[in-house]
Parts: sequence; C-alpha cells; structure tokens
Amino acid sequence: MRAIILLVLGLMASFAGKAQQPIQFTTTLSGMNAVPPNGAIFVGTAQCSLIGSEFRCRVKTEPLYVRIAEIRGPARAGMVGPLVFPLVFNGCQAPLPPVLPFGECYFVLRTNLTQTEIESLFEGLFYITVETGALDIRGQILPVDSDRDAVPDFRDVCPDTASGDSVTAEGCSVEQLCPCAGPWKNHGEYVNCVKAVALNLLLEERISAEDYDQLIRAAAKSDCGKKNH
Repeated sequence: MRAIILLVLGLMASFAGKAQQPIQFTTTLSGMNAVPPNGAIFVGTAQCSLIGSEFRCRVKTEPLYVRIAEIRGPARAGMVGPLVFPLVFNGCQAPLPPVLPFGECYFVLRTNLTQTEIESLFEGLFYITVETGALDIRGQILPVDSDRDAVPDFRDVCPDTASGDSVTAEGCSVEQLCPCAGPWKNHGEYVNCVKAVALNLLLEERISAEDYDQLIRAAAKSDCGKKNH
C-alpha cells in the first residue's frame, strides 16, 4: 500500500508542475454542428488557450464567403446562445496547391474572462460559429484531451492512457498506477495496489462489479511483484 501512495504522490507532483502551463482548448467547426445542421462542405478549426484569466483563440477556416466569426454561449451542443465575443478578422492566405487548395482565413481573439465565463468555458458551454453568405459552421470549445480518456489534459495526471482503459477522475488507469514492473516488495503488494485502484474505480462507478472482479483475478494470476519476474 505504501508503494501506491508513493506512486500517486509522485504523479500529483508532476501534475502540480503542469498547473502553471496554459490550458489548451480546441474545436472542429462543421455544418453538422450548426443549429439546425446543414450540409456545408467547408470546415474550420480553432486552437484556444487560457492562462490565468487571459483567453486567446485562433480560428482557421476556408475562405468561402466568410463574413464573421463569433464566440457564443453559454449553450450546449444543439442549443443557441447569445454573442459573447466577436472574433477579429486576421486575413487570408492564398491557395498553395496541394497543401492549401482553397486557401485559409483566420480570426483571432485575445481577452480576459470573468470567473463566470471561465466556469462556462470549462463546462464546454461556449461555441464558435462562422457565418457565411450561405451555410454556417459551428463547434463547441472543449479542453484538449490528448489520450481521449474523457479527462482533459489540464486535469490528467497520467498522460498517454491506453485506448479503452478505465481511468480515475485524475485520468489514471490501473496499469499506470500499478505497473507490473513497479518497485513491489512482493506479489501481494502489487495485488493490493490493484485492489485499491480497482475499488476506487468501482466506487466512482467507472467500472462494473464484474470488471472489478476480473481486474483482481488477473492481478492474482500475474507474475507481477514476484522475485523471479
């Protein structure tokens, strides 16, 4: 049990070191995300960041009758919200075949958010919409989740979680918190680590009772922690 405590403390220290880094957000804009959905053939992307209360965004889209770009909310996907911030047009880049067959246009924003706006941003309640002369495109602004474990990077203590692994609220899987090659004194210490993490996942309702039993049985049958392993 001492080993798992030390591992978790080490991971949390790593997380604390990342806390001062910009929190990254992203979105993909398409007609399918518009309200109502439409068949727009062009798309857009946005990369945003939050440092303290300073919020920056850069939207990139194809120059097909682009008129204005805005951040709206608070509103979830499928809902319409009021204007929060207009984005500033930042010019277009001419086509560069085959890399940029249609060229690209850019919109930018740099502003300070209130605490309420920051909370809405973290909850995914802001979206970007690009209006054109015909069909509009839209996308919710969401925190970046590089390993796609449903825990955004700014809260993810354990990056690079294997696809499909169940994770704790901090984004850590059993394998990451209880690595087979960890500094275990014996096999029993490894199994106890798996039991502790699996129980946490069960209590958080992230795995089923059947999944819990399977994790414990697999740990018990493994050679992890054994001296000849």
